[in-house]
Amino acid sequence: MALPVKYKQVIYLYYYEGYRTSEIASMLHCPESTVRNQLARGRRLLKKNSNYHAKSGAVLVAVLAGSLFISATAYAIYAYRLRDLRLGKETVLELSGRDELLEETSEKGISQKEADIITLSGIVGSPEYGACSEWLAFLDGYDTDGAVLSEIGNGFAGLGEYELVYHCYTQDMADKVDEICEKFELSKLQGLTVMDDYAALCMQTNIGDIFTGVDENVKWDFGGAYLYDDGTFNMDGRVAWKGSELLCVTDYQFERSMKGSFNPVMLNVDRIEEYHEWNYAAESGQVVLLANSSSKALIIAERDNSFIVVNVLGDLRSDTFEMSDEMLEELANLFDFSAIP
Repeated sequence: MALPVKYKQVIYLYYYEGYRTSEIASMLHCPESTVRNQLARGRRLLKKNSNYHAKSGAVLVAVLAGSLFISATAYAIYAYRLRDLRLGKETVLELSGRDELLEETSEKGISQKEADIITLSGIVGSPEYGACSEWLAFLDGYDTDGAVLSEIGNGFAGLGEYELVYHCYTQDMADKVDEICEKFELSKLQGLTVMDDYAALCMQTNIGDIFTGVDENVKWDFGGAYLYDDGTFNMDGRVAWKGSELLCVTDYQFERSMKGSFNPVMLNVDRIEEYHEWNYAAESGQVVLLANSSSKALIIAERDNSFIVVNVLGDLRSDTFEMSDEMLEELANLFDFSAIP
């Protein structure tokens, strides 16, 4: 008899990743007593199924590693957190509200702060993460006084898609993109296309309908997208749904990065330690990482061929962010991640 998934999850996290039961409970959004019960039952099932009678659960799991194999696509999400997408800290503008920003600009100049930056392409250890990390390090040390950019001005640098996709304004920068792609065995993004039709986007990227629950209780607004020849795309949207907390509304950015390509897109998430993170099995069958803070939320999913990050922005029209953990789970259920390879 195969070991049930719920037991595989906790055994993997406890013995292979070294998490405490309290940490696993937080990850899986369940009581710690549930984790302990699943560990105990999982160990008993392993012993029964294998006729192995070792006293040490750790030894048991090591010996039966084959039966505990967890596919990277379905369960890798349990082994990482936002910290594993973090590229480092960068100095960014302090955008704390339109009125405050205008006042600071006129009286003091725009204030700045240190913020955590994450990649939207993959987790630490992946080629996609390595490429973004090296690119950011290069940018941090290149043209630090802005002299080269000032000399070029606002015109085009004549570098084609190096300029459009990677924002290169010198041949040195374009050469670095080529160097990174060769080093990490990744392809450059090509064929930038702007799309204003959702059905055409799905057809062009070979995905199914992402939006589920299209009925009187859910209203989707497609805000446009841009995509590349390999299937990488970024989509803007807005959704309103009748949830457990009355009417819920949020804008979002949906980023799909194809594995095997160098997608340089990064995201300012402010302070990673301020996020509440947990795993959630969405109704589409995809286990996702949910991360919620007072000003931003994220939904992260890894598929066979791509890496997905939904940047939840709140209601931009009213300039408010009101996203409870329960609302974020409801939002995750509205996306059909199984439609995306």
